[in-house]
Amino acid sequence: MGTHPSQSAQGIKEKCMKKTLNIYLVSIFILVILSVSGCVGLINNDVIGQIELHDLLVPIDVFPSGWSFGGSGFGIDPDRSFDSSGITYYSDKYPTTTGCSEDIYRHKSISVAKRDYQYSVSAFGNGEAPSEWEFQSMYADETHFACDIYPGTSFPECSWVGRYNRIVIDFGCWLVPERMELIAMEKIVISIDKSVGELIK
Repeated sequence: MGTHPSQSAQGIKEKCMKKTLNIYLVSIFILVILSVSGCVGLINNDVIGQIELHDLLVPIDVFPSGWSFGGSGFGIDPDRSFDSSGITYYSDKYPTTTGCSEDIYRHKSISVAKRDYQYSVSAFGNGEAPSEWEFQSMYADETHFACDIYPGTSFPECSWVGRYNRIVIDFGCWLVPERMELIAMEKIVISIDKSVGELIK
């Protein structure tokens, strides 16, 4: 018994409608996923934008005894970003030199922050990381740590650089004998990393 032409056409039409509906539903699903992903990105970006940079400056109570506040303001290099904050500390052995400093730079995009991070590593991250350094950030996208002894000095300067999304943080410190050991600097960097992580997580 043959199929009536009108029934065959009706069946084809129903199949086409089901296929079109499925494609429509899949498209809607994809759009929802993309929208949610975009919102997450915007939320994260908004969090980075709303952070008060001075809240990320390391407090004096994290330092060993013998250190005091030297001054704060914008980052030391405004050419890197006007949106910045910085602070310095000095030991009682060297009240105006060979201290510690933290500089924070927030950039307009992640790509600019990545370039700035690479600049900081090449400019300040000279030397090698001591084997005793164990800290690994749970929050930073990129980090670098190294120590170097410069001509005319008898103790090293160590530099840590971390990038958190659009924020680049430089922390440099001279390991002043009897005032700053590597383990004490590591404790300070852990404090910085934790303060950023609590704001961006």
